[in-house]
Amino acid sequence: MKRHVVSLIIASNLLAACSTANHVQRIAGANTVVPLHQDGERAGRYHNLYPGEKTYPVSCEHDCYPKNASLVCEAETENCQYQGEQLTPQLNTGFTVRWLGHAGFMIKTPNGQQVVFDPVKEQFDSPVDLAFRLASGFYRKPGDWLTDSELKNLDAVMYSHLHYDHFNKADIESIGNKPRYLTPLGMADNFPTGGFNISEMAWYASTNIDDLTIHAVPAHHFSSRILVPFIYEDNDKASWNGWLLEQNGKTLFFAGDTGYSQHFK
Repeated sequence: MKRHVVSLIIASNLLAACSTANHVQRIAGANTVVPLHQDGERAGRYHNLYPGEKTYPVSCEHDCYPKNASLVCEAETENCQYQGEQLTPQLNTGFTVRWLGHAGFMIKTPNGQQVVFDPVKEQFDSPVDLAFRLASGFYRKPGDWLTDSELKNLDAVMYSHLHYDHFNKADIESIGNKPRYLTPLGMADNFPTGGFNISEMAWYASTNIDDLTIHAVPAHHFSSRILVPFIYEDNDKASWNGWLLEQNGKTLFFAGDTGYSQHFK
């Protein structure tokens, strides 16, 4: 009897694992760019389109955050609010944009699809969020999180990269597996299991959700998630993207985390 119970438990666990497995698609066609080192000590790691261009803070020759009368901060470079002229966009693309905090944005397309970029409800994903709280680290003012209606009707969730302030596993579990998830290459392995539909996209790859076309475009950045000194690190084992939405001849660009380089040209 005990043997049958154990067998039943094992079978149940296997079925549960199968039912929650993620569905991962890789989109990298002939006209796309996969910025992956093929040999040498960097083999299997991603690189920028123009890797010789240094990124911040190396590129800062002077004060990167000079004082400005239009920028009021509670402390040095912390909780800053722009107090200058608020210009109204003159170009009506049909996209509506709502800020979710830090780099997160809720987008409604001209034809009514709802997508989000880099949703992170807290300051960072765990355990970095807890570490910053314990260390009294800097605090970013949050925006308003996704409403129940928005969560219910999301069509897609797009991530620029997997740094802790742009990618939160708990938020993915909260959002659920109804929307499609679009990510840079190599990022799906960092998702929790739960039947999530994930498309990893190379630079210049495109996909569609109904009549909304989504293009993955280059960014100038880097990737890291895990560091155990002298034992393991995952630097640049996943790529980083910007995103371009296109519908009805109108476009919306999300740069992600990026420094300036020739990829903008």
